[in-house]
Amino acid sequence: RGRERERDQIWDKVKIYEYMMREGVKQEIEWGQYVIGDNIQGLNRKMIEDYIQYLGNLRWSSLGFGPLYEENHKEPESMHWVSQYSNAKNSWRTIKFFKNR
Repeated sequence: RGRERERDQIWDKVKIYEYMMREGVKQEIEWGQYVIGDNIQGLNRKMIEDYIQYLGNLRWSSLGFGPLYEENHKEPESMHWVSQYSNAKNSWRTIKFFKNR
C-alpha cells in the first residue's frame, strides 16, 4: 500500500508538471500570436503555434517524457530558418564571417 501511495503521489506531480508545461506553451503561443499575428509576410499564426508546440515537446522530452503535442514532434519545415538563427554555433559563424570581411 505504501508503494502505491508513493506512486500515486509521483503520478499526481507529473500531471501537475504536465499541466504547467501545457499552460506555459499556451501562453507563449498567445503572446507570439499577439506580437506577430499575421503581420509579417511568410509568417502566420499557425506557424507560430506549431513552432512553440515543437519547442514545448523538446523541453518536455528533455525531462524524460513523450511528446505533449503529437502533431509537432518534429521541427516544422516552415520554421527551419529559426533554428539556424537561434543556434549559438551558427550565430557565431555568421558573426565571424562578417567580422573577417
